Amino acid sequence: MNIIRYFRPVLSVLALVLLASSVRAQELAQLRFAGLVRGPAEVVSESQLGLPGMLVVKVKAMVRGEARNVDFELFLAPNTSGQEVAGLVAARLIKAGFDVIQPGNSGKSGTSTFIIVDALRVEVLVPNGLITSLASLSSAPAYFEVVAEREEKDSFDIQLSCAFRLPIKRGIERVDFLVVLEGPVHATQMAESISTQALKHGLRSERPNSVAWRPLRTVKSNTCLGFCASWHGRPGWGAVLGLADHR
Repeated sequence: MNIIRYFRPVLSVLALVLLASSVRAQELAQLRFAGLVRGPAEVVSESQLGLPGMLVVKVKAMVRGEARNVDFELFLAPNTSGQEVAGLVAARLIKAGFDVIQPGNSGKSGTSTFIIVDALRVEVLVPNGLITSLASLSSAPAYFEVVAEREEKDSFDIQLSCAFRLPIKRGIERVDFLVVLEGPVHATQMAESISTQALKHGLRSERPNSVAWRPLRTVKSNTCLGFCASWHGRPGWGAVLGLADHR
């Protein structure tokens, strides 16, 4: 399945946010879910990390001038759609007091998205069958991490994209690249792999710490406008997007 096909609508929302002059300076994080949750291929026990239907969400955002955290886990039934997952997650965040924008869904595809306003940190681990996009819509991320709750023998693929403002004619340059992580890998090795692939595509970056990565600039531009990561769900694998230097 071509992950870019699911990735393009995220970039469309990113472009709308970037070009809207009325948007005030806020950190905007977008979550997008597509596909259907798949059931386990074999019998699993409760002692195993990363159960096939488990969704893990951890969000930190500013609420009425104060940083607030909400963490939750949902064990999703097989064939739960991305649209249903987005609705469940958005409802939990709204109940916790977060400012959430819900543009809607794309109907038959079972895809839905929402935006968290004044986000500081978002971590998501999704089950098999779901395709997830996690984006920073208004700036470069302060840091980005791939996380694994257990050592995986299988590989994990994640598609990354950055948008940069070109100084001439106010154009936009996009850098897209795929990172393939061959398990088992340590968090430091995952960050190194992202840095290596980014450089191969002309993207300069830095490592805020041993397990994190951050895009900086290209040859043509040093103004990063936004960032997005997309991946197919795999038990125990996920990503962290930091929009401010908060842990």
